[in-house]
Amino acid sequence: MYDMNEQTPNELTNEQDATFDQYLEEQIKRLKVSIDSEVPESGPFKDVFDLFTNPDEGSRDAVSSYGIRIYKMRDDIVADPAMRFMEAIVYFPGSYYKASVVVGSGTNQELRNLINEPAFIDTLNNAYAQLLEIAEENT
Repeated sequence: MYDMNEQTPNELTNEQDATFDQYLEEQIKRLKVSIDSEVPESGPFKDVFDLFTNPDEGSRDAVSSYGIRIYKMRDDIVADPAMRFMEAIVYFPGSYYKASVVVGSGTNQELRNLINEPAFIDTLNNAYAQLLEIAEENT
């Protein structure tokens, strides 16, 4: 995916009429590629991030960007070398501080199956809405 320190490519950045769901659809497309290319079937790997700038100017004072992180827990927490976790994250403006919630876990194949489910976009949208609410309460 993308290094957190790089600007995330976003095909929808300049489209005023893009809906939040369109941003999520693009993010899910990128996740499908990343799971196949950057996440090994077993063992440790570098965390995978996919971020996009908050398209809603009205809530940018609470959340500057939305993202997904795929990672492996330390072996002393989860010993299964094939278990991966996927979390929805929001970043607060001007800092790396974030709020997050796990939206999926399992093997690579289980994560692929999860993001291919039509309901996953709703899961992700709901997670981001909850995280935005938390961010707005702390602004």
